[in-house]
Amino acid sequence: MTVMELEQRRPEVQSQDGESSYADTMARITSSVPAESTSFVGRRLELHKVKQLLSKYRSLVLTGPAGVGKTRLAKQAATTVERAFDRVVYVALEGETSEAGFARALQLALDFESSGARSAAEWIVGMPPTESVLLVLDGCERVWQECAEFIDSVDANSSVSIIATSRRRLGTVGGVTWAVPPMALPSEGAAQSLTDAARIDSVALFVSRAQSVYPAFELTDRNLASVSELCARLDGLPLALELAAARMRALSVEQLVARLDNRFRLLTLEPGNRRRPKLSLWDVLAESFATCSDDERGMWSASSVFAGSFSLDDIEAVCCATDDERIAAADVVTGLIDQSVFGYVEQSGGLEYRLLDTLRKYGSEQLEADGATRSMRLRHLAWISDLARDTEPFWTGPEGVRRSDKLLLRHSDILAALHFSLYEQRDPAPALRLAADLRVHWMSANRVEEGLGWVTAALEAYDRDDELRAVGLSVAIYLSALDSQIERADQLLVSCRELAARLQQPLISAHCAFDEGLTRWAKGEAEAAAALLEDAYHRYRALAATSNQREALFILGMVLANDGDLAGSLDEVESNLAGMADEAHWWGSGYVLWIRGYAALKHKDIERAQKLLRQCITQMQPHNDRSIIWWCLELLGWVAAEQSSLQLAAQLLGAASTFGPHHLPPVLQEQHDRHVAAARRALGGAKADRLHYKGTLLTMQQAVELAITGGDRAPRRTHDTLGEEKLSERELEVAKLIAQGHSNKAIATALVISTRTAEGHVQKILAKRGFASRSQIAAWIGESAHDEPEQHDTH
Repeated sequence: MTVMELEQRRPEVQSQDGESSYADTMARITSSVPAESTSFVGRRLELHKVKQLLSKYRSLVLTGPAGVGKTRLAKQAATTVERAFDRVVYVALEGETSEAGFARALQLALDFESSGARSAAEWIVGMPPTESVLLVLDGCERVWQECAEFIDSVDANSSVSIIATSRRRLGTVGGVTWAVPPMALPSEGAAQSLTDAARIDSVALFVSRAQSVYPAFELTDRNLASVSELCARLDGLPLALELAAARMRALSVEQLVARLDNRFRLLTLEPGNRRRPKLSLWDVLAESFATCSDDERGMWSASSVFAGSFSLDDIEAVCCATDDERIAAADVVTGLIDQSVFGYVEQSGGLEYRLLDTLRKYGSEQLEADGATRSMRLRHLAWISDLARDTEPFWTGPEGVRRSDKLLLRHSDILAALHFSLYEQRDPAPALRLAADLRVHWMSANRVEEGLGWVTAALEAYDRDDELRAVGLSVAIYLSALDSQIERADQLLVSCRELAARLQQPLISAHCAFDEGLTRWAKGEAEAAAALLEDAYHRYRALAATSNQREALFILGMVLANDGDLAGSLDEVESNLAGMADEAHWWGSGYVLWIRGYAALKHKDIERAQKLLRQCITQMQPHNDRSIIWWCLELLGWVAAEQSSLQLAAQLLGAASTFGPHHLPPVLQEQHDRHVAAARRALGGAKADRLHYKGTLLTMQQAVELAITGGDRAPRRTHDTLGEEKLSERELEVAKLIAQGHSNKAIATALVISTRTAEGHVQKILAKRGFASRSQIAAWIGESAHDEPEQHDTH
């Protein structure tokens, strides 16, 4: 019988005089859940989730890494639902490592000896169905098999519910397993008020515990950024946050943050008395490490070399030295997931694994202790270098997009590899080669300035005048032109041409022609740019440099389309692009459509431009060519602005900013800025910003649909359908009153309900919507209210 069924059963129990015996039943409840010495902070959503799961399943296993707060959540959840049970029994299993120890712990907690039952399972199965019990099995990881067998064996009694906590998955046949997440963190880079920040779980916990050791501590505008960084770098792990807060009696938040690289020495709580033993983050993780197999410990350590998330292919490439290790990798990864060491999310049809930063730091310490750090970092550098080199320089087609998307996911690994090569290994050659191979990645990731910095640093450290330096100079010119640093691009061009003349390398000479063509176009010298780009195209074609060849053609097409007075033939460019549209290069015809659409737009043939660009995006979307889809969204945003469909324009430009780089060639940037300015003038800055942000939230499929239909068939979002769970009509009424600024008391008066009932509705809304504050409810209501009557054509 689930919690929901038990709660529904309570009102039906009647005393002899006909009055409800609910109070009498409450008096008989016994709970052995130990009281805590500190307050329970936050976790509203998690408590709601646990109760929701207990309403559907009789057994619930809470898993998660050490320090994530499984025990505290289980205790609080048991206390929250205890009125639905006759008995709540807490069984402490921490430290138990044998079947006999597990049985002894159950016997002590349940006290069933006098019943004649031979085991706890036998006693529970034989319990009368009128007696309801909630068992809390806390710390099952050392006796996980015994726990799993016990949970499965008592499943026959429908009056028994179980909450179990374990770092390791138990693998029970029935019930459900749920991974407890770390505490909610402040949004990265988002401006937040002190009031809203204080309601974020991780911040609230740290502040509460800090004030217990240093009562004068307050969250202020001055320390908010440091507190947010502390919470993020400690992964929102409650144990780590509490240990950090304990240091507040001697250190400031800023001092704590500055010392987090040495977190395992820092996050230790010395014993205060015999009842409070020493508590150390290192010791807690060491226990987790010890419960892993040799292979699992090895992979935990090796995978710490990844700076971000990673896939099974990445593990096999970096962490596995032999074929046997690669074959076994999937099983080892599964074991680490079961041990709550690896987390995972589904990404583009595959699974991405991740280590919390604290677990990564521990694995890194173990790798260093094994003397394997340098060799593993070298393998990591080789892996990311291979990925960069093999990715198409001009990203088109399914495989090119797949690889470029992976590079975007691995950006933190790129930076780690560059830093290792340039500053730790002091070997600039691999760093220069990697930074140069990432030429288009820097643009796609909107990191042009960052990429230029790495290329420049590597060039300064590299002391050879060879082909690698020439390639590096070419990439520096390309990035400088994109970043509108034209004077710098000109200076680099002189050096690159001088080196190309000495090297007599045809490919380097072709690069110089292309780079100078791009730079001339950035200066507005269209005729010179067209001549240079055409020269580069023919050079690349003679060298069979297909990727460079089509890039030169496409940029040349943009130059010609932008200035119809040039002598160069746009038809010839289109013919060459279309001629490459065989099975291997199907994209050519799509790019021809885009160029024709751009030319039509420049000649003010707006309807034809819209038709061609919609045809292009329709043709290219099934191939997942993000590059051309971005270009189409951008230009269709311009088309919408020209048609005075300014709401649509703002959304399309917002979507374009999500799927493409924020750097346009200077000539195109001017046109982009002009259309954005027109939308802002007509709509007002606040409304334009809101619609632009709305566009950034669209998936690629939604953005393409909006671009093709102009919003005529775009799905409408309403108050009660946004979010994970639908609000009831009464909850929606309460949400609207919150948006109007009403207090709980005022809401109660308006709806003729009690203040306590109003408070309950507010808590349910927060839980269902995943919000942390009333201001978020108000913002959501305001946003969805704008969506209801949406009209794209605003004149």
